[in-house]
Amino acid sequence: MQTNLKKLEKFQFHSLTTIKHSKRLYLSAIKLKVLINDYFGLKLLTIYANSTVRLLWFFTLSIQMWNPDKFANSLIVDWKHLATSVGFSILGMVPACVITMTCYAISKKADYLLEDCYRLRYKFSYESYEHRELLALTTYMSENRLVFTAVDYFIIRPSVLLGIIGTSTTYFIAIIQFS
Repeated sequence: MQTNLKKLEKFQFHSLTTIKHSKRLYLSAIKLKVLINDYFGLKLLTIYANSTVRLLWFFTLSIQMWNPDKFANSLIVDWKHLATSVGFSILGMVPACVITMTCYAISKKADYLLEDCYRLRYKFSYESYEHRELLALTTYMSENRLVFTAVDYFIIRPSVLLGIIGTSTTYFIAIIQFS
């Protein structure tokens, strides 16, 4: 999308087709957002919940490993269990990281496109057809932001991953303090 707007700055005689192409790309991205939110939203929520549970399980095993006297009657934990838990925790976070960063990158590119459209709009005269098309595109983009969610429960962005890690770490610290 941004490449098309760069072309628009250089080649103004193709400007109308470039604006229309950017508009089609943005509409396609909006359709993609709706599909992801509707069809994969619950799965995304499950992936985030799964990665949180895996981290908590790793922290629980770590506590049992370092305090064997207090957990003598519970699970038998050795280094193999702990290493497996670390591996599964990392593997559980990979899909969450990939999905989060991809959705965030698409949202940021759409924001950059909106900024470029605002900037390019003033390069054309107010009476020109290109200016009106850019105005329509910026209005549509402003009203229909490209934001990915997981079942409209939360917005998918990198702070979600930090929230998962922060919550799990807080749990870990609380358990260490009270054990």
